[in-house]
Amino acid sequence: MHRQEREITDRSEIDAILERGEVCRIALADDNVPYLVTMNYGYRHGDRAALFLHSAPQGKKLDIIRRNNLACF
Repeated sequence: MHRQEREITDRSEIDAILERGEVCRIALADDNVPYLVTMNYGYRHGDRAALFLHSAPQGKKLDIIRRNNLACF
């Protein structure tokens, strides 16, 4: 991280931030062209932390992920 004094490393603080949020952005690459999607999400913390993203079973976002599953949250 470029500005280490701003880095959040405390797990309970990270969990609190993710639990308060409702909206996220998912960044994908479609043949080297950026594709950004705003989505609602849910978060479960603990031993098996998980991020849940709502999505239809088909569409452009999933087509892109099938071709290139690298993504940023």
